[in-house]
Amino acid sequence: MYAGDERREERRLNCDWMIWFASDPNQNPDHGVIHDLSSKAVSFSCHITKENFPQEGQELNVYFHIPNTEWLDMLRRVTRTGRVGRVETIDELTCRVELKFYGSLYFQPSELEAVNIALSCKER
Repeated sequence: MYAGDERREERRLNCDWMIWFASDPNQNPDHGVIHDLSSKAVSFSCHITKENFPQEGQELNVYFHIPNTEWLDMLRRVTRTGRVGRVETIDELTCRVELKFYGSLYFQPSELEAVNIALSCKER
């Protein structure tokens, strides 16, 4: 168990990567920005695009790209489905969504922390 916070089982990755989401995988996805990523859940902010969307209890399909640890210029696509646990309104146009994945990621996001820092420095 991760001792940094008694409620958390693992260290999370704080990042600002793009995420795309839709309730139906066949529809055009909306996008947001990831803030917090663990192997079991993601927290992201997005514009409120439709009335009551996204909403608590809703199933969402999401995808985002993670850096390849060997070649920083290459990305790997990660796709997951999950259920929205909480939606917090930030302002009249923006909300923060917490989505719990149905299946865990195949990697520990905290292991990408050094790569995330390197990419942030590279962009400056």
